Formats: sequence, structure tokens, C-alpha cells
Amino acid sequence: MNSALQCGILGCDPMVDFLRRQAGSDEEMDGKPSHPITRSLTWLICEIENAENRGAIYPSMIKSAVDENISRFKGTEQNDCNEFLIEILENLHAELNIATDGPTGSLSRSGSSSFSILTRSSSSAAAMNGSISGKSMSAINWRSKGDQWWTGYRKKENSLVKDLFEGAIRSVMTCNSCGGISARFEPFSQLILSLPPSGSRKCSIVALVNDLFQSESLDGIDCDYCKRKRQFDRLLDIWKLPPFLILTLNRFSFDFSAARKNNVQVDYLEGLSLEDLVAREAPLPETVDYELYGVVEHEGTVNRGHYTAYVKVDDQWYFANDGRVVKVDISTVIGRNAYILFYKWKGIENLEF
Repeated sequence: MNSALQCGILGCDPMVDFLRRQAGSDEEMDGKPSHPITRSLTWLICEIENAENRGAIYPSMIKSAVDENISRFKGTEQNDCNEFLIEILENLHAELNIATDGPTGSLSRSGSSSFSILTRSSSSAAAMNGSISGKSMSAINWRSKGDQWWTGYRKKENSLVKDLFEGAIRSVMTCNSCGGISARFEPFSQLILSLPPSGSRKCSIVALVNDLFQSESLDGIDCDYCKRKRQFDRLLDIWKLPPFLILTLNRFSFDFSAARKNNVQVDYLEGLSLEDLVAREAPLPETVDYELYGVVEHEGTVNRGHYTAYVKVDDQWYFANDGRVVKVDISTVIGRNAYILFYKWKGIENLEF
């Protein structure tokens, strides 16, 4: 819980600013009662900024709110940091959602969640169930289709959480015989990156991200134009970049025989550019360059482990190990055996949300 809050919430300046503005307010927000997760996070910001608090703060109000409202994390059993972060952001979004048409669903989501996780398999499923079709890539007005989809989507999902953490991808299937297109746009709030097998040589975060968006060929797909099964090429690119980017390394695997952790070393840098992955027809983003502001590391095994965090606040890096927080420099942060990496747009402090 601590590492998820330290990086996912406290390291996100616009979110902290929002919660600070809510401090001391018991009024209704946008016609809805103030909700428990928002209230508990606001309480945490107040406690942190209280001059009388000089030591570690136990997030008791957040734990109580989680126990009462997110049953899977009730109690003191060990849970996954990434899954906890997803639930916190999902519940925060639900409380802050000002959408006019009510919540929507997504192929890459589970249950009623609106926190969209992009994996390689989910992107293929999205394209094969495409809502956009055409006889060729050039026959489709992508900018118009993208704007129309985004406007409709935001009528159903609209909150500060979405403003900060959500981007969008374009998934396109092209028939190798006739060139016919089946495509759709999908939101994402997190990228899940597959790893090479344990024991492999180290790889880079850039290579893992590129691999997620690598094109592939799929056989036996129904073509609406050929009226028969054909081979298709799948293209995946980014339509909208999120201001805050969460990259999770898929270190844990589970099957009928065992649960395993993949400890392969992944190299990452303080800066990251996604320029090569943005669709050329997409609206011009604020920037394609990101800077690292948080790292969550897992020590131990699948069944027994401990999370620690590195988070950058006001240009200073900190190492947080539960109640112990110390200043560190960037050389200490780079090279960790990371589980979750948090990036934000360069120059994001100059933008308003």
C-alpha cells in the first residue's frame, strides 16, 4: 500500500494539488456526496503537510476506507502493489467522474473496471472486434474518427484520474489479400510489458515498450470484404499520450503447477521518448518526451516479499521503505530491479489540469 501511494498519488503533483484544494471541505462535490477514497487521500495530504508531523505517518484513514470499500484488500494479507494501485485509482475515478452519459466498458478491462490495462493480447482482441472499417488505410479519415470516438468516450469517463493517467491506442487489422481494414480506438491507463525468460541477459525498457507495439501476422481472420478467412497484419500505435505514464513489468506468472517471479534485469533511464510509437495521423501531443519520477521495487518471492519505492518530489529523489524515508540521488535510482516505473511529461509543471 505504501509504495503505491508514494508513487501513484504523492508523486503526481496535479493530483496532490487537487487533494490539497479539497482539504477541510465536507461539502458535496458536483452534486454527489464526498467519497471515502477521496476523503482519505485528502486526509493524508493534510497529515503530511501538518507542521507538527515530523515522523512517518501511518495511513490509517486510507486503510479503513479500503477495508470498507475494496473488499479484496481488507485485512493484512500480502497483496500485489500494482493491483492495489489500480483499485485506488479506479475508485478515485468513480468518485470524481463528472461524465454525463454514465460509465462505459472496454475490451481491455475486467469486470466493471474503467482502469484500462494494455497488454499484447488485449490489443489484438480489440482490433479483431473493430468498429471502424474501410477498404484501405488512406480511405479512412483517422483524425475525424479519433475525435468522434474520444468525444463519445469522455462523455462516459471524465475525471482528473483520466486527465492525468489515460492515453489511447489505435489498433488496426489489415487483410493481406484485399487491404481491407478493421480497426478501433481503445483507452489505456497502464502498459503491461512482457519480459524475456528468467536467466536471460538484461533488456531495456525501450525494447519492451517497442515489443508491445510490434506488428504481427494473424491467420484465419474473417474479412468483411473477401467474405472468407484471410491472413491479417496487426498494427498498434499510440493515438493519445497520457501526461503520466505507468509501465508495469510482468514479473509474476501463475499456472497450475507453480507461481514464479521473473528477476531479469531491465535497464531504464531518467528520460523516455515515445515519438516513434505515435500514429502519424494523431493529433499533435503536448510532448513525446517523459521523465522518470517513481520506481517501485519488489524484493522476495511471489509468496513472500516486500515493496519499496523511489519517488521524486520537488526535484529531490527519496527512497521510501515503509516508515523510513531518506534522500538519494538519481544514480541510486537508476539500475534498480524495478517492478513499476512512473514517468511524466517533461515540462508538465507548466500545464494546467
